[in-house]
Amino acid sequence: MKTTFKLSILILLLACGALLASCAASPLSEGDARAYIADSENDIVIEAVFSEKVQNANAGKTVSLFQIDAGVASYDLASLIPAAETKMANRVTFTLPLYNGGSSSLCGSFVLATYDSLKNGYTELTDRLYVENPEKLAEKTEESPKYESIKGVNAESTALAASLGVSHSLIDIYIEDYITDPSAPFAVRHEFDGVSVFFDGNAVSALENKVNALCRVGSAVYFRVLLGSSDGELEDEKKFLSYPDTEPDEGSYAINYGNREAFISYSALCSLLVDRFCSDTDISFIVGRGVNSYDLGTEIAELKSGVFATEYAAALRVTYNILRSRTLGGNVFAAIDHRLTVARSTDHLTGEAFLLDLATAIGQDSDFLWGVASEIRAGTSAADRVWYESENSSLLKPSKFSALTNEILGRAELLYSDWCRPVIISDLLIATGSGSTSEEYQAASYAYTYYQAVKDGKISALIYGSAFGEQNGLASENGERAICDMMRKIDTDKNIHEEVSAVVGSSWDRLSLNKDLADRVKRGKYMTGSAAVDSSAGYALSSLFGFDTGELGAIETLGGGYIGLKKSDGRSRLFASFDPETDEDICGIAVFGIDASLIGGDYLAIPLSVTSDGDAATDDFTVTLTLLQNDPSGEVRNYVSSIKVSPDTETDAMFDISKFSESKSDGEVTFLLTVRGSDDQPFTLNVDKVMSAKQPSTVIWIVVLVILGVLVLGAAVAVFVIWFRKNYTINFGSRKENAQ
Repeated sequence: MKTTFKLSILILLLACGALLASCAASPLSEGDARAYIADSENDIVIEAVFSEKVQNANAGKTVSLFQIDAGVASYDLASLIPAAETKMANRVTFTLPLYNGGSSSLCGSFVLATYDSLKNGYTELTDRLYVENPEKLAEKTEESPKYESIKGVNAESTALAASLGVSHSLIDIYIEDYITDPSAPFAVRHEFDGVSVFFDGNAVSALENKVNALCRVGSAVYFRVLLGSSDGELEDEKKFLSYPDTEPDEGSYAINYGNREAFISYSALCSLLVDRFCSDTDISFIVGRGVNSYDLGTEIAELKSGVFATEYAAALRVTYNILRSRTLGGNVFAAIDHRLTVARSTDHLTGEAFLLDLATAIGQDSDFLWGVASEIRAGTSAADRVWYESENSSLLKPSKFSALTNEILGRAELLYSDWCRPVIISDLLIATGSGSTSEEYQAASYAYTYYQAVKDGKISALIYGSAFGEQNGLASENGERAICDMMRKIDTDKNIHEEVSAVVGSSWDRLSLNKDLADRVKRGKYMTGSAAVDSSAGYALSSLFGFDTGELGAIETLGGGYIGLKKSDGRSRLFASFDPETDEDICGIAVFGIDASLIGGDYLAIPLSVTSDGDAATDDFTVTLTLLQNDPSGEVRNYVSSIKVSPDTETDAMFDISKFSESKSDGEVTFLLTVRGSDDQPFTLNVDKVMSAKQPSTVIWIVVLVILGVLVLGAAVAVFVIWFRKNYTINFGSRKENAQ
């Protein structure tokens, strides 16, 4: 997957950058400050470069370094003791031990300040500084493997998860079920930030068995730490974990990250999980579930004031630092529900609003690569929501994943160094509905959702949220439902087209192509090429395939619309007509199973035109050629190139595939030709044939030049010989006469 591939490269670059930074601190610009793990891996370096204005305002003063414990959202420097001090200068540097007794400074933060005697308080010179390279400490330096499938499930049953062949498994861990009294039998002690927390050894052992079983089948594991495993109230000694005046309610019961004891307990549990499992398992963390819809009780006003986002940001960061300090694999995800731009009630936030609050709380200068885990729920009240095709993006729907991946996460405030963040669907729920085909409908809806997610290209895991359930589960008391069989087939070579079409009919037809595309681009190698609108004159052309036979064969519609053949000037032309009423924004053709000779030339020449079927188009159309071919290693080579085509104009489109053809294999080629319009109006792509084009001048002119060179050289030699003989004879005669 392209998005997954980019993210792997990004993580590698971040790791390399951090290592370089720790080996030799790069020069800071004026006004910059940073905190990082030193090359010794035993110290943290905090440094800052102050402007002349700041130096003059604080001339002769002492710069104090304050260390703030992990999870502390607000602080008063007057109540803290400086960790170190130095005189004001253009550049100040502090070095602190990373470990101090049983505590570590890895997850804390730092502030530089000077004391103002007139104000009788401290003036902060920097924002909070966080350790920027926790991966410096990582013992496991391998990145996460590249999973070929996005298929996942909530692993309530490890046996079911293993039988479905999933690549991603989610495990819900309810924190109150793990925390125990130190005197309890089999209590496991784990220390975080100098504080000992005790966990139920039996619960940890059961989790260990589950994780090991999933690891054996090659599945990545996502730990989601939650609160409220039952409808009962928390025991009195565990009520510190929740916000005041709240009751357990699935999907809205929050861990009180602002409570120091609750934060330490949460962090210690995450640390324990990383210590136990990161060596042998690819693990990630999801922090909560649908947190924009959490019930905060009497603290509800703090959700909108940003206080909760600040506390949640601290939990997200500490989880990231704990994970990254041990492994470069996995990721940490912030959790929102399916309500993207509409709130659960007036007391809650939309998913978009919460993510923006979170980004503000984290801060651009101290940002890190956190991802987003969202939900899709098609419950009993709207069992067919999966198939809705509406421009309304208030709820996340399979018909428009881009509402999250592009429209929200594409916002500048939510990008990470101009990169889109990792995205997973952590809870997909589809109701069975009613009637004799209810299970088949659920299965077909899953297939539609899966291939829409693959088509989006930015979703790295699609995790079904319930193994068992009366309406939404994969299985019921009567056994597995039809969706299980669909899940087993979905990422294999088995054809699911007919059985899905039998249930939902034409709604599936235009999605059928995604199966083939998904299989071909799971691990794509992408290659771009230049394309130019040009005349084919001067090229050696040979026809590869046309449409005079009147048979479409292995040609299918791509995008929204339909294809057919029509006669024009005594020849058959293929046409693909775009229907703006569909939820697609492109239209085109796909031809499968073409012989590798398709890419044997330097260019592909395609005579075509794009006609506007409504009002005359004023803007050019974008025509894109995509070629896919399996290489000998089984991976997919992918060539993509686009050109602009004037409307209602016959054009010879010449695509330079010379680089792609240099490394071609003998595998079959898939040919995709698509058109994207400038607005929502109907249009038709017309194609005559596809030809291979070579530049004959390269070989012919070399031969011609060689022949001309030989002729010129021969003529020169002949002239020289004649001249030489003439002069030699005269001179020889002259010498003979003189001798006499």
